[in-house]
Amino acid sequence: MSYKTTSEELDWVHLLVYAALPGTPTRPDLHHNTDTELRMYAYLYTPPYMRNLDTKEKWDAAYSTPPPALWVSAASPMATVQLANGKSYQVSIERLKTGFDPREQWLDLYSPGTPLGSGEMDDFILTLPELFLNGEKIPTAPIHFKKREDRYMPVLNC
Repeated sequence: MSYKTTSEELDWVHLLVYAALPGTPTRPDLHHNTDTELRMYAYLYTPPYMRNLDTKEKWDAAYSTPPPALWVSAASPMATVQLANGKSYQVSIERLKTGFDPREQWLDLYSPGTPLGSGEMDDFILTLPELFLNGEKIPTAPIHFKKREDRYMPVLNC
């Protein structure tokens, strides 16, 4: 699932939330996780000041402008997991305890995540805490992950 702020100044930063099934490789040694994990990282599109550089002046101004500082934080590190049977519990997302820089070099699909439950989870709803990018709220909604069998491998689809 992809989330972004509503402001144009930061709409180029997308926060991605992914549920990795057991057996998904994890950095740095590419070991395979044994539980379903929440993985959170960012995808950075072209920022506004780097778009439409059709003159030398615009090009010079864009490349002489230092990139803005970016910081993802949360009101709480706690997310709620609700299973299909109605049972719900909270998990602490390590990355949200202190916040993180979305430009972090090895922050991607294979970065270590937060175990959401023991083993494979077929159907669950994840409710994230309030998230912020540079203090601006990122609108989120509960995410319903449901396993489906795909042609090549099982995936959690939301």
